Amino acid sequence: PPAAFSRLIDRLLASPLYGERWGRHWLDVAGYSDSEGGQHADRIRPQNWRYRDYVFDAFNADKPYDEFIREQIAGDMLHIKSDADWQEHLIGTGFLAMGTKGLNEQNPRQFQMDLVDEQIDTMSQAVLGLTVSCARCHDHKYDPIPTTDYYALAGIFLSTKTNYGTVRASQNRRAANLIELPLADPRLKDQHRELIQTRRKARNDEKTSQQQLAGIRRRIADIEATLAELDENGIPATMAMGVLETREPTDANALVRGDVEKPAQKVPRGFLQVLPGGGPATIGQGESGWRELANWLTARNNPLTARVMVNRIWLHLFGEGLVTSPNNWGLTGQKPTHPKLLDHLAVRFMAENW
Repeated sequence: PPAAFSRLIDRLLASPLYGERWGRHWLDVAGYSDSEGGQHADRIRPQNWRYRDYVFDAFNADKPYDEFIREQIAGDMLHIKSDADWQEHLIGTGFLAMGTKGLNEQNPRQFQMDLVDEQIDTMSQAVLGLTVSCARCHDHKYDPIPTTDYYALAGIFLSTKTNYGTVRASQNRRAANLIELPLADPRLKDQHRELIQTRRKARNDEKTSQQQLAGIRRRIADIEATLAELDENGIPATMAMGVLETREPTDANALVRGDVEKPAQKVPRGFLQVLPGGGPATIGQGESGWRELANWLTARNNPLTARVMVNRIWLHLFGEGLVTSPNNWGLTGQKPTHPKLLDHLAVRFMAENW
């Protein structure tokens, strides 16, 4: 019986379904959704599945967690050996493009800062277990995170172009492109014919059914967005959501009470002062700071990254985390029930290559 039990466990662990199970837990943390959500719930993200599969593949391949984080934070800046590596890293940055967006926002500066805020919020809770976005309008009321730390991070995020792939249409003033990937996807080879036929049918419907005009126009916009991804031979390009470093990195202005119309002093890009290695960062000329941020998050002396992840693992294995507020390790979160066990697990996690 022990041998049979051992073989059963090995078979279950080797199943791709096991990686999918654990990948779904991370997708919840990342805010994964197949549509834009909220008032834009009808806007489907046709290329979102690439990030989903990236996450599943990472868990099934036992990708080290520190590498997993670096790819999602700074994938377009990491060393690569092949186009396949480059493609995988680009898809990983979909982590920063997942969040809901106010696509009908008229003020472009407000839209940009809301987008950055969502990215900071997701990253800080997912990786560090901290609610950094609470410092957008004032110093954090409970944790030692001043507003300047928020805008130090915001400068890194503002030095990035987020490619989330929506077309300009009714209720969407904030169109964006996707990232074209280097490798062709054979699954897309014959889709262009079906798309063209669907567009023709939608246009015919528009002529004959005025009562459904708004819905039909949305369908046409979505179809034409997909058709725009075809190359000159009518073959769909391989696209993904994600982020790319801009050519003109910038420091962010602190905003008085978070108001985009009330900019204050420039804040040098950097990290949270309360954690080791925090404060202004040393960033190469013309670079955003993404690589430095990714390295800081995954540094061995960072007291939170490993702890937050082993706690998530414990939570899903046993039903309750050692810290029962997995996304909030600040003052308003819960203290660990077994701090020495948590320390032991975090140290062992890093020692065994994450």
